[in-house]
Amino acid sequence: MRYLQQLAKIELVALAALAIFALAFACFSAAQASFATNPLFGVFGTGEVVFVYTIVTGSLPVLLLVAPLYFVLCHFHKASWLSVLIIGIAPGCVALFIAIVPALWALPCGAFVAAFTHAICGRGSNPSSKRTRVPRAA
Repeated sequence: MRYLQQLAKIELVALAALAIFALAFACFSAAQASFATNPLFGVFGTGEVVFVYTIVTGSLPVLLLVAPLYFVLCHFHKASWLSVLIIGIAPGCVALFIAIVPALWALPCGAFVAAFTHAICGRGSNPSSKRTRVPRAA
């Protein structure tokens, strides 16, 4: 049961990171749309579309691929910043072979979600980061 709780925590943190990125990217897109002469969806509509698109397309890779792989890395004490970022950008790298524009969207999103998740959940996942108690001399 402890493993399922840890996996659930990792998935919730990763989904929260995805929501934070989606909100920031939606605000950026809405700000960009405000400078356009005739935005297709309007300023707020652009923000809504970008937010929903990011959540919808990012949720499945986060829940089914990235979070479980990160859980396995943490379990075996192999979660380093490099390995975490590689896992985070892997779906975006695969998307490069399918469509370039969504891949350019997915790469920074995956990197942010992976880094945020590792920053929150990664404490204690690396054995070298644990403090060892040195006995005092009497």
